[in-house]
Amino acid sequence: MQTIDSLSNTISQIVPKYAFVLDTGSIIKSTISEENILQLAKFLPKICKDLKPGSYIHKSKLFIYRLTTNFVVFLLSDKDKQEIITLLEDIGQGFTLKIAREFKLHPNSSLGSIIRSIVFSVTTEKGPELMDWIVNDKENSVDDKDAYKIAMKTMLNLTDELEGAKKKVLFFQPFLMYDALGISYLFQIPFPGARGGSFDSALTVLVDFKHRAVMYSLYKELEEILHNFEPKITKEFQNVYQDDICLSKDDFNGTLVDLRNRIDRLNFKILDSEVLMDEMINAVRELNDI
Repeated sequence: MQTIDSLSNTISQIVPKYAFVLDTGSIIKSTISEENILQLAKFLPKICKDLKPGSYIHKSKLFIYRLTTNFVVFLLSDKDKQEIITLLEDIGQGFTLKIAREFKLHPNSSLGSIIRSIVFSVTTEKGPELMDWIVNDKENSVDDKDAYKIAMKTMLNLTDELEGAKKKVLFFQPFLMYDALGISYLFQIPFPGARGGSFDSALTVLVDFKHRAVMYSLYKELEEILHNFEPKITKEFQNVYQDDICLSKDDFNGTLVDLRNRIDRLNFKILDSEVLMDEMINAVRELNDI
């Protein structure tokens, strides 16, 4: 992204710690620590309510500048306030139109629009296996080799969490080789002859890593949706699985499409937070290091 690189170069000459975040919560670029940018992202709904495009908020060492309707700039700096204001004015004059053209309002406000793939994996008596997957984003498509790697990593992570599948938990795991975040729901499928009477299983939803703040804020909603789909895919597996027969990719395709469509009903926007400005400032530990 040439515009983002140019904007970064302009800012970094004066302020090393900065971040660009869309109003939905998508983190476009950040030199602020992961812990702190996620804290700041929680404040986006209030920022977008109170801050008009072209204006800024200054509190302690934090500057928040709403460059366009859906593009917010965070700066962490102890430099003179007037120097930062001059920088913001330069940014506004030089980048407002470019950013507005490059980052238009999201045409689809549903969460399904950012899903790249959904992967279903099971650890059978043969070991971890990829059962099925669907591709949602053709531009960042996941092929069979990618889906297999995602399935293997998810199931191997289960070996370190012996109670994970038993307790039916949702967890987040990065897939940095794909610049992606996996939202994995772990559960067990009862099956005759399986060790312990069941197979460890997982449903993994893959999205671009930049959308992580949105996904973190929707933890409860995603957990509920995946929990509700578990019985359906469990029954389908029990009906078709045999250890000496290769399953067809179409065996679970319909359920995975239904799952994507259900997630699609969620709004693609970080949830509002009750956090107040002063609380947010106190939560950003990095301010003490500037």
